[in-house]
Amino acid sequence: MLDPDRCDHHVAEVAAAVAASLAHQGTVLRTSRTLITEHHAATQSPLAERILRDFDRELVNFRQIVPKEMLDKLEVSVTAE
Repeated sequence: MLDPDRCDHHVAEVAAAVAASLAHQGTVLRTSRTLITEHHAATQSPLAERILRDFDRELVNFRQIVPKEMLDKLEVSVTAE
């Protein structure tokens, strides 16, 4: 049988984790786009231009690289692949 008090607490924890993850992703995406924009301005890179032109579609090609030693120190967890 489900305990509503425990379920509500668990749902709140999950919701907070999801909100933190989405906020982190938004920050990473804004930073990535800014860095690529600056790179393109400095180099006129055709690859940077293509990424910026189709940024939303190109997102599937992005990976966050984190040393294993840092995984437990991140505010927002990432999956170890």
